Amino acid sequence: MIASTAEPIYDFESIRVDLGGEEQLVQFDWIPWNGKDNAASTKQFEELGGFSATVQSNGDASSTRWLGEINVIGKYGFAHGEGVLGVAKEGLTLKFSGLKKGKYKLNTVHHAPRTNTDSMDPNQEKMATYRIYKIPYTKELDVTISDANGTSTLSNVTVTEGETMQTSPFQPTEIYFESDGKSNIQFIFKGTDQKAVWLNSFVLSEWH
Repeated sequence: MIASTAEPIYDFESIRVDLGGEEQLVQFDWIPWNGKDNAASTKQFEELGGFSATVQSNGDASSTRWLGEINVIGKYGFAHGEGVLGVAKEGLTLKFSGLKKGKYKLNTVHHAPRTNTDSMDPNQEKMATYRIYKIPYTKELDVTISDANGTSTLSNVTVTEGETMQTSPFQPTEIYFESDGKSNIQFIFKGTDQKAVWLNSFVLSEWH
């Protein structure tokens, strides 16, 4: 019975991407995405059949800020401890171009890092010059998804905060979407109070 009804097993391919400034502490086995301030950033990926991704602050790309080298303690603290910040009230956009046809799951993390100024810090003098983590940020955001099925919204996403996240874990989103293999896929993260928006990392997986 098993032999007659068995079907091939297919493992979904996925990628894990760690966003941050050029001097970020990259999570082990994650793909680093290092951006520069005041401009949109685009990265090419060979995984998942090959595609590109762009992230930028909405309204004016010059209001995009990238953070590197902040310690956050907790599971995947390197991945979520730094990231990109959309300072404009219009929020932050993540766009996928050239993603092959199919269904996908996207997990994003939105965390406001805070400097950890004890003796464990790798570069305390440099840490003291960073001011991005003091910018007022939204603590709750909505995600507008534009994919092959049209436009939808994921509401009330919680943004976490702090340098110690062992007992209060990060809270990744869970976004399901579909690509037609031709059109861009777009995610707009916008604060419910129109404050700045954090994006620290994402995991993109094939789905069913």
